[in-house]
Amino acid sequence: MIRSLTVFFAICLLTFPNPAWSRTPPPTEKSRTTAFQNMDRNRDGKVSLAEFTARWGCKNSDQRCKELAAQQFKKLDANGNGYITLEEYLAPLRKTR
Repeated sequence: MIRSLTVFFAICLLTFPNPAWSRTPPPTEKSRTTAFQNMDRNRDGKVSLAEFTARWGCKNSDQRCKELAAQQFKKLDANGNGYITLEEYLAPLRKTR
């Protein structure tokens, strides 16, 4: 019985090398900077709500997606100027350190 369980778990680990219970590594400043640069489509050093929403993959007809993106955008736009800077985007990551 124990041998059968051992074989079963070995097969599971080989079949599913990245099991659902494994933890995804936390984001790094480098990965967040890359994500910011990918969102900043016009390369002006700031991300507008339209750029942010597009990165979320919201379709024009998906109002709920747009609302959730706008809520998250508002949380990140610390000074309320309608744009997210790299510093604002990295701030939550820096707070957790």
